[in-house]
Amino acid sequence: MAWTSLALLAVAGGGGSGVEASWLPSIGPKVFDKGSKLPLFVNELTSVRTQAPLDHYHVAYCRPEHLHENAENIGAYLEGDREENSLYDLEVGVLQACRVLCSKTLKPQERYMFASVIRDGYQSHMSITHLPAAYDPKPDGKAGKLTETPVTTSMTDDQEHVYQRGFPVGFRAADGKAFLNNHLRFTVAINARDIEETQFHIVGFLVEPMSVVHEFQTPYHEGAFIETCSEQGYTTNDPSRYLNAEYEGEILFTYDVTWDYTTMPWTQRWDIYTSGAVDNQIHWFSITNSSVIVMFLTVLVAMIMVRALRKDIQRYNAEDMEEANEETGWKLVHGDVLRPPTTAPMLFAVCVGTGVQLWSVSFLVLFFSVMRLVSPLKRGDMLTVCLLIYVLTGGIAGYNSAKIHRRFRGTEWMKMTLLTAFSFPALAGSVFVLEGIQQWFIGSTGAVPVRILVLLVAMLLFVQTPLVFLGSFYGFKKEQPPQVVRTNQIPRMIPQTPWYVDPKVAVPFAGVLPFGAVLVELVFVMTAMWEQQLYYIFGFLMSVMLILTVTCAEISIVMCYFQLCSEDYRWWWRSLLWSGSCAGWMFIYSVGYYFTVLNMSGWMAASLFFGYTFVMTSCFFLLTGTVGYFSCQWFINVIYSSIKVD
Repeated sequence: MAWTSLALLAVAGGGGSGVEASWLPSIGPKVFDKGSKLPLFVNELTSVRTQAPLDHYHVAYCRPEHLHENAENIGAYLEGDREENSLYDLEVGVLQACRVLCSKTLKPQERYMFASVIRDGYQSHMSITHLPAAYDPKPDGKAGKLTETPVTTSMTDDQEHVYQRGFPVGFRAADGKAFLNNHLRFTVAINARDIEETQFHIVGFLVEPMSVVHEFQTPYHEGAFIETCSEQGYTTNDPSRYLNAEYEGEILFTYDVTWDYTTMPWTQRWDIYTSGAVDNQIHWFSITNSSVIVMFLTVLVAMIMVRALRKDIQRYNAEDMEEANEETGWKLVHGDVLRPPTTAPMLFAVCVGTGVQLWSVSFLVLFFSVMRLVSPLKRGDMLTVCLLIYVLTGGIAGYNSAKIHRRFRGTEWMKMTLLTAFSFPALAGSVFVLEGIQQWFIGSTGAVPVRILVLLVAMLLFVQTPLVFLGSFYGFKKEQPPQVVRTNQIPRMIPQTPWYVDPKVAVPFAGVLPFGAVLVELVFVMTAMWEQQLYYIFGFLMSVMLILTVTCAEISIVMCYFQLCSEDYRWWWRSLLWSGSCAGWMFIYSVGYYFTVLNMSGWMAASLFFGYTFVMTSCFFLLTGTVGYFSCQWFINVIYSSIKVD
C-alpha cells in the first residue's frame, strides 16, 4: 500500500463526479447466465492501524483444499494485494440462506490470532468479477458496530451514500472483548441484459457481517439443523449471541446470499464507493488558492523582468561606462555567474538528471491517466505503469546528467553515468528492502516474493541501466551551446550578503509558497494513501501539479534575482534548494499528520510511514528542485544575453 503512495504523488488523470468502470482497459463486462457459478475471491486483510497487510488465510478462516492465486502484476505484489480462491458457492440469481462454509474448533493460537487482528482493526477484502466487497459502516459511522435487527440495504437506492471497501473481521465491545464476525450476508446487485432475465451483469457486491454463536447439535454434520438460522429464515444479530473470539467450542462459519435486481448500468458500478465521498468544492477551493499564489508570483516576476531589469540593462548598456562601473548588483557578476559549482558538481548533475526523469514519469503517467489508459481501480495497475515508465525513461536521466557534467568540464563520465543509474534506485530500494524484511518477520503480504525482487533488479540492470548509458553517450556527444557570457579565470570576491539572501532564511521561505499551493490536495492524497480510501479526482490533482510546476519556476526566478543583485553568483545548488525545500515542509506536515490524524500504533506502522514518507519527499525534492534549476538557467540566459560585455 505504501508503494501506491509513491505512484499517487507522481500521477494525475481525468476527473469527474464518479468513477467509470470503463477505466479498466483490460476488463470488460462479463455476462453470467442465471444459475451459473459466480466465483468469489478473497483478498488481503488490511489495517490502517498497523499498515501491514496480511493474507486472508493468515487467520483460521475456512480454507480450500487446493489454494491458488490469480495472476498478479508487479504493482499488486508490491502493494501486498493477493487474490485467492475461496469455498463460497454462489449461483447467479439463486437465493441462499444459512449456507455452512465450514465447522471449526479453534486452537488457542488461532483464537489469539483472531482476537489480535480484531483489536488491530483489520478489514477483510473480497471481490467478485474484480469488484471489491462494499461495506456499510452504518449511519453512526462506527465501522464494525452491529445492529440488533437485520438491515436490508440496496446499493442503488441512494447514490449519495458512501460505502467502504472491505468489512471488519470483528469488533470490540466497550469492555475490550473481541467478537468475531462468522456470518456474512452477501447482497449482489445484478442488471438483466434481456427481458426474460436469463443473463446478467454484476454491478454491485455488498457484505453485511454478523457475529453469532450458532446453536446446533455438536459435532456438526452436513444437513444438521441449526436453530439460529435455517433455509426459511435469515440470521439476525443478537447481542446475547455474539461470538467471542476466545470461544473454545465448535464454530460454524456461515453465509446468506440475496440478489438486488437493478437497472444501474455496468459502467456505474464503482459509483457507490465514490459518490458523496469527496466535496468537490474543497478541491475548487484548493485550485483557487493555488491560482492566487501563481498570480501573485507572476506579477512579481513581471515587475522584475519588465521594470527593474529593463532599467538595469539600459543603464548598463549606456555609453557612459564609468557610471556603469560604479553600479552594483547582478551586472557585476557576469564573469562568474556561469562558473561551475565548487561543491559536488557531479552530484549536482546526477540530481538534475534524476529529477528530469521523475518529472517525465509524472507527466507521462498523468497523460495516460487523462486518456484513461491507467486505472486506479485495477489492482496494481497504476504502480506497474509507473515502474515501467521509470525504467524506460532512463535515457532521459543519462542525457541530462551528461550534458550538465560536460558543461562543468567533467571527465569521469563512467562514474557519473553509474551514479545516475543507481543512486535513486539504491535509495528507494534500500528502504523498500528494510521494510520488506520487517514485514516478512510478521508474515505480512507486504513482503515481496524473491522472484519479484529478482525481476525488479533485472529491469534495473538490463533495461534502465543500458538506457542511461545510451542517453549519457548522446549527452556527451551533443555540442554545447555557446555561453551567453565569458567566465573569468579568477573568481570574484563575494561581498557580505543581506540577511534575506542567506540560505538559512531564503531556502525555507522559498519553499512555503509551492507547499501552500499543494497543501489542500495533499491532505486528500495522504488520506487515500494511509487510510485506505479511494482517490479518484485526478483532474484536480493534474491541475495542482501544473500549478506547482509554475510556482516552483517563478519563486526560483525571484530568489535567483535577489541573490544575483547581492553579487552572489553561487546559484547552482541553491536553485535546487529554493523550490525543492517545499519537500521539507511536506515532511514536516507528514510528521504532524502522523501524530494528530492517523491512528497508527506500533513500531512497524511508524517504520513504514516514515520510511516511505522519506522516499516520497526525496522524489518531491528532486522533481521540484529540477524545475527550479531549469527556470534559473533560463532566467540567467535571458538577462545576461541582453547586456554588452567587453
